[in-house]
Amino acid sequence: MSKKEVFLVGFVDIHTHLMFGVDDGSRDIKMTLKMLEVAILDGTTDLFLTPHYRLYLSSNTPQITRPLFNDIKERAAHLPINLYLGNEMRVDSKSLSAIKEKNFNTLNDSDYLLIDYPFSLFVGDPVEKILKVASIHPHMIVAHPERHSYTRSLSVIEDIKNKGILIQVNAGSILGSHGSESEYFAHELLENKLVDFVASDGHNLTSRPPLLSDAYNIVLNQYGQEVADDLFKNNAKKLLID
Repeated sequence: MSKKEVFLVGFVDIHTHLMFGVDDGSRDIKMTLKMLEVAILDGTTDLFLTPHYRLYLSSNTPQITRPLFNDIKERAAHLPINLYLGNEMRVDSKSLSAIKEKNFNTLNDSDYLLIDYPFSLFVGDPVEKILKVASIHPHMIVAHPERHSYTRSLSVIEDIKNKGILIQVNAGSILGSHGSESEYFAHELLENKLVDFVASDGHNLTSRPPLLSDAYNIVLNQYGQEVADDLFKNNAKKLLID
């Protein structure tokens, strides 16, 4: 990648799955580097690697992810992008144990934890479940609630927000890539000023690439410059210096 190819916009992507070998996104270092190049050309200057931590699948503790992150960072040193480590924790018993033991990655070692709900086998009240986690670790960002049928409710999101918990919406939801219901609710959240961050949730180079610019332009045109810059840049920058 030559420097003349790079178009700096300043997006901060707080949710991606570019860590190969331990996650459900990138397959290998070659794919990770290519995804980083794609993100850079799209305008991302700062990017978080947030591998899953969830029941039955991924035990991506710092002991596993930190050495791999450092290796990726070293191999990507020639690219004009800043990399940060985190986890995407799951609202389940395994993650709760890890949070109690403080054996997980917050976003860039800040106070903030990225957490998501399961897509299946979810029983109970989503607000009560997230508050159980908040009782252990109060500073949280809920990932893509617009993608879950049981959190597609303004009252649910308002209850979560009223507890000081932040909300991250996927760029793909704004574009309609995750289906019409997710798209509709993503915009409902935007209209009601309930979104704090927009992230790519990038998994690959095809169906779920680490791209933000198209969603940014939609938010810019529909909700204005200040909102767009806050959701794609400014709010997330606070995580870089927390």
